[in-house]
Amino acid sequence: TDDSLGHIQAVTRELDGTDVQVIQQKAVGVLASVLKHDRIALYALGESGRYFRCIYQSADEGFEPEKSYRVEQLGEAMNVLKGGNVHVNRNLNPELPAMLAPVLEGRNLKGMIALYDLGFDKMTLYFQNLFLIVTGMAVDALVRAYRHEEMTRTGRFWEDTDWLNRKTFDQTLKNQMAAVKSGLSTCTRLRLGFPSAAGGTTDEEHDRNADWLRKSGPLLAGILRDVDSMGLDQDGFPVVLLSNTTGEQAERAMLRIGHAGLHVTAIQPLSPEHQEAVGPAEQKGSAAWNR
Repeated sequence: TDDSLGHIQAVTRELDGTDVQVIQQKAVGVLASVLKHDRIALYALGESGRYFRCIYQSADEGFEPEKSYRVEQLGEAMNVLKGGNVHVNRNLNPELPAMLAPVLEGRNLKGMIALYDLGFDKMTLYFQNLFLIVTGMAVDALVRAYRHEEMTRTGRFWEDTDWLNRKTFDQTLKNQMAAVKSGLSTCTRLRLGFPSAAGGTTDEEHDRNADWLRKSGPLLAGILRDVDSMGLDQDGFPVVLLSNTTGEQAERAMLRIGHAGLHVTAIQPLSPEHQEAVGPAEQKGSAAWNR
């Protein structure tokens, strides 16, 4: 049967790999397949420990899970998650999903998986245990990917900055594009401008832009969420990817970036139609950081 241990093990083999984003996306599909439920959302707990942010969600039409939860909103559910157990919303608290399962790395809570709109036929101990089992398998795969990412961290960034290098960011962009195409997420791409109008074609301009990359990283870290990404695109431009963000939210982020003294030259929703170009650019990129 679809909920047999053999079937679960077969399905979760899809989670083999070391790319965190890919495994997160596949985990949503694996859970939906085993649980026969299509209203699932995966949340990451930010480094501040204050917010859970939605990373990916089921592509079910009309499904709009909460984009974020404050830790204090979860109340007793936080203790349940930290203990490695499933929280069942038996009191039908309208502010919480029907069930929550933890994403734990050792004793550290890294996120949670939420099930929304469960029928009473699934509010059972059997379904709760099934949710915990398949989530545990998905989390094992995620933890392996987290550890691989941490081990390879130094090779993912451009020199001594917070910006993902061209190779790493290109893969991040492809992963986000796949998520958007599958309906698992939305994403907005912001291209930022370098201080040198020529884009760093001389040694002096290159040094100025390199210094900008080093200084802008900490500024953006105070603005962006943990689920957002920033890196150098194929043309060598600094780009920010705003995960699960569209419209007014992206505009607000752009204003905050502007208030920090950084200049956004183009803004565009990520979509299959726009996977090649970000929009009109004011400068040429520098080949110096195309690596």
